[in-house]
Amino acid sequence: MGMSGRPVPPEVWPVVRQALERLPEADRATLRVLAIDTTSSADHLADLVTVDQVITEEAPPYPDSPTDLLLLKRMQVLLDSLRGLRRRETGAITIWTNSPASWA
Repeated sequence: MGMSGRPVPPEVWPVVRQALERLPEADRATLRVLAIDTTSSADHLADLVTVDQVITEEAPPYPDSPTDLLLLKRMQVLLDSLRGLRRRETGAITIWTNSPASWA
C-alpha cells in the first residue's frame, strides 16, 4: 500500500484499519501489508496484521500533474470501495461485497 516517494494520505489509514477490523482474526493472520511511505507507517496496522515497511525519500511535488491526479482519483475510488464493504455469510464462505444491504 502506497507509492515510492509519496506519503500515504493520512485519511487512508483509518479506512484500511476499519476494513481489516471487519475480518475475523484468523483471516487477518494470513495477511501481510506492504506499507510504502515517506515516514514510519507500520504502527497504523501492526496490531492487526503483519506489516512489512518500506520508507522512501519524499519526491518533490508535481502540482496538478496528470500522474498525481490519477493517483488521487484511484485512492478515492479505493477509499469509497472500502467504506462500502458489506459482509454476507454463505455457509462456510464469507463474501465481502460493496453491494447494498438489501442484496444480502
